[in-house]
Amino acid sequence: MEEKKQMSNMERNGILSELSRTGHSDEVVALVKEDLSFGLSKEDTERYTGKKLDLRQRKVYSRCLRNGYAEEVIQMITQDGLNGFQMEILLEFYEKGVPLDTMKQIAGGGLAPAAMNRAFGKVMDELQKTQAAVQGEPEYVKQLVEEIRSIVAKIAVQDQRYDVLNEKFKAFEVTKKDEEIKDNLLNSLGEKDAMLADQQDKVNQANSTIARLRSEMEALREEKKEMESKVEELLRRPKAEAEGKSALKEETAAIEKVKPAADVGVTAAGPIPQMRVLYGMPAYYAPVQDKHGNVIQTIPIERTTRKSNGALAAMSKLLFKKKSRQDIVKLVAGGELVPAQLIQVRCAIERGLTEGQLLELIHHKIPAEQMKEIIEIAVLENSLEG
Repeated sequence: MEEKKQMSNMERNGILSELSRTGHSDEVVALVKEDLSFGLSKEDTERYTGKKLDLRQRKVYSRCLRNGYAEEVIQMITQDGLNGFQMEILLEFYEKGVPLDTMKQIAGGGLAPAAMNRAFGKVMDELQKTQAAVQGEPEYVKQLVEEIRSIVAKIAVQDQRYDVLNEKFKAFEVTKKDEEIKDNLLNSLGEKDAMLADQQDKVNQANSTIARLRSEMEALREEKKEMESKVEELLRRPKAEAEGKSALKEETAAIEKVKPAADVGVTAAGPIPQMRVLYGMPAYYAPVQDKHGNVIQTIPIERTTRKSNGALAAMSKLLFKKKSRQDIVKLVAGGELVPAQLIQVRCAIERGLTEGQLLELIHHKIPAEQMKEIIEIAVLENSLEG
């Protein structure tokens, strides 16, 4: 084997400068500098600087190169997929004498650094026990022990593999259970989605029914209002006619008691006045004739009566009552009250409220609900005064 020549400082500095220029860290440059000073060649250092390794892995590579281990050993210790801690453990136990086959088996087991360290520890314990038992034994016995030791080491490795396999089986079982739980959850969610969809359909149907019933209710309310208005009109007509007839009878009876000459504000030779009933009260009109005796128009005249004080008071009271009733009818017929308020006014008349109370009730245009309560209060007040 040809001996390597000592590298000059200029060559080393050129290699180190190139490493710094290409972006290698100061620690890697220092490691390469030590290896070059130790006597390794540029090609040797490029075996670990040319790969994507961390500083710990490069240091293990450097130790293997410095110790001059066989290529098979270096490849086993620095194989791809091992981190720096795993490489250090392999190097440590190889240097302690663990057989290469055993190391290959442990290195290929995919163990974590801690588990790998425990596996090598068990192998070392078995080796030490075997060596202690064969001290002073013949050579063939020692050879047999070496074979047994190799077998024991393989058994230890197989135990580690079984442990890893068991862990994988456990993980598989857990994954299988998780899949079953997931399937159950998906089935449950599907059933719940179907139930929710069914409930939503029922809610939509209920909303549609509610909307239809609300429309029908609104139509019934409008129809009810129309019927109430018609009933109110029908109730108001007979009463107005009855009041008009009663007032006409009373006025006719009162007029018959008065002399015709005193009632008419024209001469006896003139036309005879005509009486009409307006809003339940008598109104007098005198016909105007032409020279041929034809009536061309009628003019209103004012009646004057001369009666005793008692008769005059009775007539004044009667005329005042009819005038007040006429005012109430005018107010009601003016269209300022709604049907519900008209019903309350009719109730107030039936309950015997005074003229002033009726006028106050109509003038203030109080809502129908408040009218009802006010009528009750007025009736109670009238009963207490009575």
